Amino acid sequence: MPEAAKLPPLVRRSDGTDLTPLAHSVENAASRIGIGRTKTWELIKRGELRTIQIDGRRLVPEVSCVEFVARKLADAELVAS
Repeated sequence: MPEAAKLPPLVRRSDGTDLTPLAHSVENAASRIGIGRTKTWELIKRGELRTIQIDGRRLVPEVSCVEFVARKLADAELVAS
């Protein structure tokens, strides 16, 4: 797998510290990736976007968002070459 694409932080303190959450709600993950909520649920059900569950709440780890975008980028590069 190619080196993971790194999404820019959502929140940064004035001292430059990245405060991006380590896991997102499905809705926030969708926004983070730039897709809709329905498409995000489709990706989760197909196993393309990994999730965790905490007290019954489904969360998408930040690393899953980054890995998903990196895979799509690698796929696009393969098609282009």
